[in-house]
Amino acid sequence: MKLLILALLMTCLFGCTSVPLSTMAKFATADESDLISLEAEAIRARVTLDQPLEPDHESIALKMEVDDGQHVQVLDFPLTLESQTQHAAENGFFSSRPAKSAFTYKMTTRAVENFKTLQGSFSSKDKGKYTFEISAGIKPQEKPLNTITLSLALRLNEQEGFITMLDEAIIDIEQ
Repeated sequence: MKLLILALLMTCLFGCTSVPLSTMAKFATADESDLISLEAEAIRARVTLDQPLEPDHESIALKMEVDDGQHVQVLDFPLTLESQTQHAAENGFFSSRPAKSAFTYKMTTRAVENFKTLQGSFSSKDKGKYTFEISAGIKPQEKPLNTITLSLALRLNEQEGFITMLDEAIIDIEQ
């Protein structure tokens, strides 16, 4: 019996290996009041890719799905590039990491206004499901890619740092 419980626990842990447990715990208790208290101007998204890959900056958006039980509404909040940083390759004794580029995005002025309008439309009686996602495209490459290593992080306010949504997720694009 103990072995079965251990096997189930390990399956649960490794089934979401690219999503840190701390992120799951943080968002498990989030509700409407957390969404209403966000400062739209402080929201940032960070996309980290192996070099020389680069996101298609025009396709980056923060999306939110609102399900009130009767209707599902998908809202787009376009993002604009705020900064870009380079991280040199690291060679270690046991492992090495390729050079990476991190791109930080903020909401456009219009997206900030739309987000504030959305926040104003919530009431304490609203009970629904809310899903956030960061959509990102990759600029075309000269040679075909087999995999992409991607990290996504979200900063919801200036007091806290970035919350890792995906950590070094390997996406197999060979179909």
